[in-house]
Amino acid sequence: MSASDYNRGASDAAWAASLQTKSQTKAVAQQWRNYSETLRLQLEEARLAELRRAAELAGRDAQQRALREALRQINPGHPLLRALPALGNEAMVQHFAANGYIFDPENHLLTKA
Repeated sequence: MSASDYNRGASDAAWAASLQTKSQTKAVAQQWRNYSETLRLQLEEARLAELRRAAELAGRDAQQRALREALRQINPGHPLLRALPALGNEAMVQHFAANGYIFDPENHLLTKA
């Protein structure tokens, strides 16, 4: 084997190694693209779920306002009108507790249980 053959073989080996490295780099880049696309889709699903939930709450708020106004017209001193804030706070406390949180409605503080 001559020096020329050796140099050509070394050059070919380096070229093959660079192709392998480029291939690995492309594979890793593709994995990251796939991962980031999955995260983007999950984020979009979460945004849509939040939007749906906010729309449901807006609808319930409108219903509650209408019911409160109707009750005020029928009986302005009805005890339920005074009890509604406490009922709502208690429901929030229970919901958060069921999900592992402690909610202080007076200070609007939420802590992990």
